Amino acid sequence: QMMAKLQPAKAAAAAGFWQSGPVPQLVLFGWPDARAHVNEGDLTINNAGGMWLHRNADGTYQGLDKYSGMLPPVALTFWSLRVAVGLGLLMLAVACVTFLWTFRRGMDPAALPPWWQRVLCGMMFSGGIAVVAGWWVSIIGLQPFVVNGTITQSEVLGSVPSSTVLYGLAGYGLLYALLLAAFAGMLFHAARYGVVPVRKLSGGAP
Repeated sequence: QMMAKLQPAKAAAAAGFWQSGPVPQLVLFGWPDARAHVNEGDLTINNAGGMWLHRNADGTYQGLDKYSGMLPPVALTFWSLRVAVGLGLLMLAVACVTFLWTFRRGMDPAALPPWWQRVLCGMMFSGGIAVVAGWWVSIIGLQPFVVNGTITQSEVLGSVPSSTVLYGLAGYGLLYALLLAAFAGMLFHAARYGVVPVRKLSGGAP
């Protein structure tokens, strides 16, 4: 609701709501077509989408037709939100199942069957992907503005050469790839050999 109030174009893009009007459908899935201003192959719930959208003084809900020529990338905003929410729900479900499974077996992770351990390994990067997807909704859904409805990106673009931006992006990508590889290696090592506890010696010295 806060996004709908302060950034109504982003809210409409995330909801896939094209035409302003009465209480809209809640679009669960579909493919937003920015040319035809429709959602292809959508799966909806009738009269359930109003909570996500900005409401005008006359009671109608504000759609993307009010922002002609100033639309964010609708499909990317739409699907980024669903990836973030879907992964969040999936992580919650996997965590609950894992807790119940281990709780019945004395909280021993070794009691988990091998196939479920593979599921947990597959979920290892889901948190990071969900965070990135949520960040995409926040940043990409704001386009073409930097400050919503006030300052556009074209007004604040600098004169830095594109090659400099590319080198900087490549450097960041390489750094985070190395950090991710180190993190994954640490997790796999801990999963294979266990975590060795650190014991303190007498006198308080480690």
